[in-house]
Amino acid sequence: MKAMIPLKMAGVPFVEDRGGLFRTPKGKSLFIDESGEIVADSPLIRLHVERKYGYDFDAGLTPEQKAIAWTTEKFCEDHIYWRIICDRWADDANFARGPARRAMSARRSPGFPEKKPAKWRAKAAFRGTVLHGCQAV
Repeated sequence: MKAMIPLKMAGVPFVEDRGGLFRTPKGKSLFIDESGEIVADSPLIRLHVERKYGYDFDAGLTPEQKAIAWTTEKFCEDHIYWRIICDRWADDANFARGPARRAMSARRSPGFPEKKPAKWRAKAAFRGTVLHGCQAV
């Protein structure tokens, strides 16, 4: 959404492609590829659209309103996001209803081995990595 909404607002046609993560320079899933020119990360995508297509996302805003909008965006991206991640992964009940449940449904899908201890150890290690990142929140 963070890339598609600005593209839609600016009237730039696009095709959504959920593959190609490893083609990006920053290894992030959010990027655009315009005829071989790859732009990764939502602030850079916004800047690219403003420069290339001449669209002003802040048209009509005062400098104070621009500052408030930027501050709100950064707050949501840098703080609320991590609070949500921590609540989802650190709280055992939330984890059981969310990430663990998706892993269980994948485990029951056709062709997926019924017992896969290495998979569960990897999931637990990944949860530990996420929780380690939540220590500062």
